Amino acid sequence: MARDDDDATLQVSVADDAGWAVLAVTGEIDISTAATFEAALHDAMESSGRVVVDLSGVRFMDSTGLGVLMRVHKNQGDAAADSLRLAAPSERVVRVLDITQLRTVFAVYPSVDASIANHA
Repeated sequence: MARDDDDATLQVSVADDAGWAVLAVTGEIDISTAATFEAALHDAMESSGRVVVDLSGVRFMDSTGLGVLMRVHKNQGDAAADSLRLAAPSERVVRVLDITQLRTVFAVYPSVDASIANHA
């Protein structure tokens, strides 16, 4: 399953890897692209139940993107730690997660492979 947004600033694709939906995001997640990101994340979560968001291609994420992640995390409830993981965020995205203290909320891994290999 692949989704590509017409907006050149955000591209999203989904692939399966060991039972995890890997949502690869490229571009910027901001107010103009958050709806596309949220729809893709919601679809991946609905179809798989376990999603790794590959942020390696994300150049920028604002509070709108963080809001999307928080809504999905909240909807997962107690299962969120085992069903939603973030992988390979850039230094810029890590900084946003650190400033907002959301790095303590989400399981953040250095790569997609590391996130899938960690079954904790």
